[in-house]
Amino acid sequence: MNTLVNIGMYVTYALFFVALAALLFFAVTQFIDNIRRSKTTLYAFIALIVVYAISYLCSSPTDVGEAFLEKTDTSMAASKLIGSGMLMFYILFFGTAVTLVGTEIAKIFKK
Repeated sequence: MNTLVNIGMYVTYALFFVALAALLFFAVTQFIDNIRRSKTTLYAFIALIVVYAISYLCSSPTDVGEAFLEKTDTSMAASKLIGSGMLMFYILFFGTAVTLVGTEIAKIFKK
């Protein structure tokens, strides 16, 4: 019984990676075929990379105490990655909120 579960898990992993490879292949081919229409997608991807770079540079690995890091078996590098991910989330969340409110205010003044 345990062997069948292991085989099923390996088949699932293999199918997952095949689907991931197909997704990446078709995404890249569509991007290359329609490069003019894909510019906005490329700009959005570059913007996400820039926001992550800014959040990574601004995050500190010492936000929590060393006792907590030892207790959870987390390294300083992992702590910095976690902090930068949280900071990126905050930047994107508040940026989206400001954009939504700004759009609604602009609609009011256009009428």
